[in-house]
Amino acid sequence: MAKLKFYYLHCYTSEESAAQPFQPGDELELKIVIDGNAKTYKRNKMWDGRRWDLSHIEADYKNNIEVILTDLDNPRLGDQHDLLGKMTIGTNQVNGAFVFNGHGASYELRWGPA
Repeated sequence: MAKLKFYYLHCYTSEESAAQPFQPGDELELKIVIDGNAKTYKRNKMWDGRRWDLSHIEADYKNNIEVILTDLDNPRLGDQHDLLGKMTIGTNQVNGAFVFNGHGASYELRWGPA
């Protein structure tokens, strides 16, 4: 069994500012799926240069962790949610970083041993 701790998610470029400069930023949903079971859903408002502290999130896992980052928009107004990316952390990747870059956004996730 592996154990890791998430450190932070840093916004270099929000999806909204990439699509329309001077927009207020993204309403993010961070979904963490541990060994196939959705464990954590976190939401936060992010904009260029902001760092989201995730150091309170730790995970024990046997196989893998999938991380899915979505910008929540307003489908009722014709603005569908934007998948910014998803990635998988295996048991041999207890230390690492990943950049989500869907829809012109740039977010870096960092994690390490717990």
